[in-house]
Amino acid sequence: MGTIRRAHGDAGRAAHAGRLRGARASFVLRRLGSAPLLPASLLFAILTSVAVATALADFGARALPAAAHRRLASQPGTPILISGQVGAATASADTPVIRSSLRSALGTIPFTLVSGRWSDQLALPLPHRRGTVPLIQAAVLGGVTAHTELTAGSWPGPLRRGQPIGVALPVTAARMLGLAVRDTLGLHDSTTRAPARLRVTGLFRVRDPRAPYWRLSMLGTSGALVQGTFITYGPVLVNPAALEPGGLSTGGASWLIRVDTSRIPPAGITALQHRLTGAVSSLEGAQRLGGLQVTTGLPHTLAALASSLVVSRSLLLIGSLELILLALAAVTLAARLLATQREEETALLSARGVARTQLALASLAEATLLAVTGAAAGAVLGIYAATALLTANGLPAAGTGWGLAGILRHGASGGVWWLAAVIMVLAIVIMTWPALRPILPACR
Repeated sequence: MGTIRRAHGDAGRAAHAGRLRGARASFVLRRLGSAPLLPASLLFAILTSVAVATALADFGARALPAAAHRRLASQPGTPILISGQVGAATASADTPVIRSSLRSALGTIPFTLVSGRWSDQLALPLPHRRGTVPLIQAAVLGGVTAHTELTAGSWPGPLRRGQPIGVALPVTAARMLGLAVRDTLGLHDSTTRAPARLRVTGLFRVRDPRAPYWRLSMLGTSGALVQGTFITYGPVLVNPAALEPGGLSTGGASWLIRVDTSRIPPAGITALQHRLTGAVSSLEGAQRLGGLQVTTGLPHTLAALASSLVVSRSLLLIGSLELILLALAAVTLAARLLATQREEETALLSARGVARTQLALASLAEATLLAVTGAAAGAVLGIYAATALLTANGLPAAGTGWGLAGILRHGASGGVWWLAAVIMVLAIVIMTWPALRPILPACR
């Protein structure tokens, strides 16, 4: 019997709790339907406020990095060129040191490193215009075939003992020298005076002379470099074996480092600039590396960009705060008007014996329904607006897209929901506060 009575008691309490929840829900709906203008005004104020706040925050968070990456990509001095008059052994030892130094400076930012080896300058026996000394310089450039196109013949093959060294000439250099495929040249090393024989196996042209890759070439892409009374033709491309023992003497090396500027985080630009400056000084000052020279405008570009970002963030923050304060004021005014309308009703119900807890829960339910609905819709609209602004200004809106799933995923990962949460909590507190301090109706 005791078990049956306890079961009946539990069932009665559950039914009573269900009736309370149903009565509270119907009470909230009656309150919303009794005077719909003010709840609708509050809902609209929350929606617009959250939309403005999230749009500005999301636009600033995405526009500044995109603009910074675009500026870095358009700067011509961002590649890092390292060169030195070093021998083959020193050049081989320098490559891992250069890679390690730049990896320490760049951290997780990806970069590519291509290297080139250069022979001593070879004196040409061909007759030339008076007052100039004609020279040829052979080179092995990493990945050169992706940036050139053969117009005749073939690329040089492996070095064969007792045979002339195969070379591929730029079309422009071959035209100036009057050479063609299968021609043979007898030269001598201008430094060691050792004789050398070259045979033209092919002619090539540069696909894009303005490509950053050609910074690796010490002679440019025109086919000839004039320095005072010396005119050096090249780069004359050879097989890598041609610069090993038994071939031509190595007289220099060059390295080209291209940084993936799209992966540079705007927040760490200043620190990156300091690390790069230190790495450049270390490479240039290390005598054991053979006296390298580093040419790059990347540290200077990063320093200028960091200053521009500080100014841009300040201006965007000032404008955003002004608009957000106005939006918060609108939400506060609408919430206060609705709360004032509820005060008399709350006081009458309190005078009739309705518990303060019930009044507070009813007000909290009404405030939560309006605030959550307005904040969620406003956040989605704000992210849509930020995406539209980015697209209109030609900036990438990657990671969002126009689908609702992409918008929600971006909002969760982009950190813009906290603004919506602040406005939502503010509206709930303002609307619920009068119910926590019920006012008795004034006696007349």
